[in-house]
Amino acid sequence: MRCLLFWILQSMKYLQQSKTTTYSGVKLFTDLVGQRVSPGVYWDSSSYRAKFVLRSIFTPVSTLKLLDRIANTPIYLDILKKQPSLPCKLHRPYLSINFKRNQIVGALSEHYRILFQQLAPTVIDKIFNTNSYLLATIQGKNESFNVYIDSLDNLNKEGELALYITTEKNVTLAKCAFTLLTVNGKQTLFIGVLQGPAKRDNSLDVIRNATKECYGLFPKRLLIESICRFAEHTNCEQILAVSNETHIYRSIRYWHKKKHLMVADYNAFWESLNGIRQENNDFHLPSNIERKSLDEIPSKKRAEYRRRYQLLDDLDSHIKASLTN
Repeated sequence: MRCLLFWILQSMKYLQQSKTTTYSGVKLFTDLVGQRVSPGVYWDSSSYRAKFVLRSIFTPVSTLKLLDRIANTPIYLDILKKQPSLPCKLHRPYLSINFKRNQIVGALSEHYRILFQQLAPTVIDKIFNTNSYLLATIQGKNESFNVYIDSLDNLNKEGELALYITTEKNVTLAKCAFTLLTVNGKQTLFIGVLQGPAKRDNSLDVIRNATKECYGLFPKRLLIESICRFAEHTNCEQILAVSNETHIYRSIRYWHKKKHLMVADYNAFWESLNGIRQENNDFHLPSNIERKSLDEIPSKKRAEYRRRYQLLDDLDSHIKASLTN
């Protein structure tokens, strides 16, 4: 009872100090706890709701600030259906182990503000009211590949949006989750995870075949090219990404439970793209992946590179068309 009283007093203090606050945050809190708003199966569990209340008691101002901003976001109920754990994200590691609680609240708030500023309402509706939105279809030598954008709950700790690439048989080759935010005054796309295909007996063969089909371009490379185009369309001034050292699974909370999932070498991949490690161990990535001049390429390989560059140009044009639809 004392803890609940403390939460109420701190909440009222925040409400009095904030000039812009409506009582939306408090209402969303009570609606979630009372199951008047139940965005996902998590919230059907009384223990999940109890944990949310307990953690909120110890972070009253931050929790209320986040809930208030969620409740004042357009189509927030649709967003919560895709991201049911959104109200809880400040209670756990998010995006990078470098992010503190106030930075998490800021990142989540800024992401949706930037998203609604930079994307047309029709595109946002397709992202949050369909299973996934097709951004591009590219043609390889004999097969086609699809790039989708979605808000994936299974990557909810690593970003608010995700791009992923699949085969024409709907086998996922790579996923990348990210959040839009402001870092050091610059509008930023921050990558929290980059994954390859699900582990299966033939996963390496699937990647090899896709790479061959795409004229030597790895699926992850195609995905990063797609990320660069999305960042460009949303007027991001820089792209940052987690490293091996700053991925959230390196946090104390997840280290023993999730460390076996850290199989990708982020550092080596970012460095292969001329990424630069920052002082805080996150990486700064180039906004455009450099292409070799055809003059630098041996004549017997130029035809292959021309087809590769044409595929990248097609990817670029398809994504631009889908994001301006």
